[in-house]
Amino acid sequence: MELLNQIGLSFRVVPVEIDETLDQSRDVEQVVRELAEAKSLACKELLESQQESIELPILAADTLVWLDDRIVGKPVDRTNAVQTLQSLSGSMHRVFTAVTVRARGSVTSVVVSASVKMREIALEEIEKYCDSGEPFDKAGSYGLQGFGGIFIEQIVGQPSTVAGLPLLETEDLLRRVGVATWQNRQMDRLN
Repeated sequence: MELLNQIGLSFRVVPVEIDETLDQSRDVEQVVRELAEAKSLACKELLESQQESIELPILAADTLVWLDDRIVGKPVDRTNAVQTLQSLSGSMHRVFTAVTVRARGSVTSVVVSASVKMREIALEEIEKYCDSGEPFDKAGSYGLQGFGGIFIEQIVGQPSTVAGLPLLETEDLLRRVGVATWQNRQMDRLN
């Protein structure tokens, strides 16, 4: 939401639940694309079940981390979050974010990646970070846009990809489905 606000777009959040079980045998790009597409479909179906008109595009995104040839999603509990952060500490990993736009009967998706170098993180810092509650709904157990940003040493790629919504590609997808983004931008949000 913060990223859409940042670029001045109006939107409505429709929370949906999907199965986010990760299949480690599959390609990370395909998995993250399918998760974003599943979220967009769940949103469409929810709105239809409530008999709401779906005139505006549905935008959905999902993010996964790739480390040591395995997919890392959201932590299942505190122990998992601590273990994940210990694995990321002092290493380079890749973040994959898929964006899906569902509009006018079509579904368009793109997957973008960025490489992230995390500094060495002491166990005490990891514990305090977990105490904040921030890691528990984030792929890789950290959020760039929150306290987790203090752990990031380097990003190769767009920071917005790591934050969960690559702005360049999102803007492009919206334009491709006919959203006049500049006419719909709320410029007062940009100041």
